[in-house]
Amino acid sequence: MIIERIEENIVIVENDNGEHFEVSKDNFPENIKEGDFVLESDDCYIIDNDKTIELRKKITELQNSLWN
Repeated sequence: MIIERIEENIVIVENDNGEHFEVSKDNFPENIKEGDFVLESDDCYIIDNDKTIELRKKITELQNSLWN
């Protein structure tokens, strides 16, 4: 799942099927950012740092290929 956006105390999450849902910001770590991949664990979410880094690398490579 990926963090689509953060609105005050609500986090909009997109699941693997492209569906969006709202989750209380209290269920996430304080350092959560838009674009982070997260894993659900009980009622809490944790950042999947490896997958987040992988996605950001792919986006950077795509941007570079468009501009070069």
